[in-house]
Amino acid sequence: MLERDSSASCLTVINMSNEGIRILAICLLVPATALLLSLVLTHAIIPVLLYFGMSDKPGNRHIHDTELARGGGIAIMVAFLGITAAYAYFGRDIGLCKPDWTSLKIFIPLAILMPLGIIDDKFRLPAKVKFIFQIITAAFAWYLGVHIDLHAKCHIATSISAFLTIFWITAMINAFNMIDGVDGLAGGIGAISAIALAFITWFTGSRFNALILLILAGALVGFLYYNWHPAKLFMGDTGSMCIGYILGVAGLNATCQIATISAVVIPILVCGVPVLDICFAVWRRIINPVQEDPEHHENILKRLIKHLIALGKADKDHIHHRLLDFYHKNQRKTVSNIYLLAIVMACVGISILFIPPRLWWLAFIIVFASIAICIYRYANIELWHSTEIVYKNYEKPRFGLLLNVLNPIWDVFVCIAAFIIARDRLDLLETAFFIVPLFVVIIFSRTYSVFWNYPSTEEYFRLLVTVVGAFAISAIFNAIFQFYSFTFREFIAATAIADAAIVGERMLFHALRMALVRQHISATYADTTPNIVTLLCGICPQGRMYVNSVMIDIGRAGRENIIGFITCDKRYSHSYCYGLRVLGTLEDLAQIHEKHRLGKIVVCADNFQPQEREKLMEFCKKHDIRLTQYRCTEVDYS
Repeated sequence: MLERDSSASCLTVINMSNEGIRILAICLLVPATALLLSLVLTHAIIPVLLYFGMSDKPGNRHIHDTELARGGGIAIMVAFLGITAAYAYFGRDIGLCKPDWTSLKIFIPLAILMPLGIIDDKFRLPAKVKFIFQIITAAFAWYLGVHIDLHAKCHIATSISAFLTIFWITAMINAFNMIDGVDGLAGGIGAISAIALAFITWFTGSRFNALILLILAGALVGFLYYNWHPAKLFMGDTGSMCIGYILGVAGLNATCQIATISAVVIPILVCGVPVLDICFAVWRRIINPVQEDPEHHENILKRLIKHLIALGKADKDHIHHRLLDFYHKNQRKTVSNIYLLAIVMACVGISILFIPPRLWWLAFIIVFASIAICIYRYANIELWHSTEIVYKNYEKPRFGLLLNVLNPIWDVFVCIAAFIIARDRLDLLETAFFIVPLFVVIIFSRTYSVFWNYPSTEEYFRLLVTVVGAFAISAIFNAIFQFYSFTFREFIAATAIADAAIVGERMLFHALRMALVRQHISATYADTTPNIVTLLCGICPQGRMYVNSVMIDIGRAGRENIIGFITCDKRYSHSYCYGLRVLGTLEDLAQIHEKHRLGKIVVCADNFQPQEREKLMEFCKKHDIRLTQYRCTEVDYS
């Protein structure tokens, strides 16, 4: 009996092993066939494209030096669709990765995109015309069953579902179209995203859809042989738009089986580089018209039209352009760095699959942290221009009024979220009984009378105490009338969350402004103009006021880099005062200058001895350093 059981288990293991080998063989051989077919077709299509005049000539926004064929996406799509169709037909009897004909209907809209891309590669269609057909293609996909409400596991209104689906697919089409600016970039990013989505799709149980994505990756790798720098041809809009469409649709389908709210962020991360680049482009093109006319003399309609027109304008400020400048036109280094970024973001997207559903908030923290790092690293131009606009409007009363309108909305949202998180359940009636008395207390405090673009430290402390008091009063009120039970632990948790979020939001503007200025000063890509290296002499409130005066003035903040203080008192050395490092005393001045190459020294304190002043003046004269004194004095107005 034991021998029979042992034999049966051995046969099961062998069958499972054979099944795994067959699956592996299919997942390797089928994409490899697409790779070889793409390689052959790409080689064959180059003279054909040149014969029909489908080529890119040097100049304008192009970075290549010779005329190259444009339209290699035709070879990619023929190889991809051909191998997919062949497997769907001949693989009907295969039990593993069995073809699903209903999955193939999502490729029907490619009948719109492919001819559109070919025509554009030949005749250069206006952006408006392409955009209209892209929307039609996305709408067709939605009609065929690609719905974002299925993906988010929530039933929303049909009109909202249609809008979000069309928006996502259209954005992905344009995103891959925008990153196709350096040899091998769009093809490599497409292959990385396709492999990551294939893993996710396989994990959710759809083997055939995963195989389709691997076929796409194979076709893209075959094309890369001729598109890697120095490229022999470009994929053109035929390839970039179709790749964006396929990955956009696959991103929705890949996560439709994941029954967690965190699933919504997976496609954003897996296709992270194109998504970031198009977001930066839209952000940049909205900001630029505002910068050109900071006073906003036109009426609202004219400004809106100006912004919409700006969205269609091409520029050379994409991520790959900035890295290309940084690496001195070295395309291989540029592409390799962007590949690495794409791989990291794809891995982060895949890791979200393994986060338990109850920790859905952790997925969003990971996404926000990843995007914040990318913005800090790559969005120098957009951040700096945005900061400029904030600076120009920061002192205006209407900015303070706007904050006072938005703050209550934020406070209500935060208090509700804190209550729900602390109690780990949602009850609308209990939440209402908790929020109403709490918010009444906050309203009757002076919180909403403060202009939070000019707060004092006391205002922050008063807000902190007000929120704690409001939570306590609300908890006592509900305990008396017994609307619900609220434990001390839940009270502490809710209060801490709300305090951190409410006070943190108020402090955000000042902290963000300072951080952006410092980040811009050390920016690698945004501005290569040398800054004046400034050293403050003397630790006193006037030094703090000088730092604030520089940070308030957007022009000076971008051209003056304050590195720290020097002082007469050795006890301050190598500590931090007013957020700046104390670099030493007057004795260390030569060493500091040798390291930082000072351009200006500002004397802020009046407690220097005559011999110290003479020593300082002599040093500045010898090394051609500008020496100034900063004073805050009261004078007669008359």
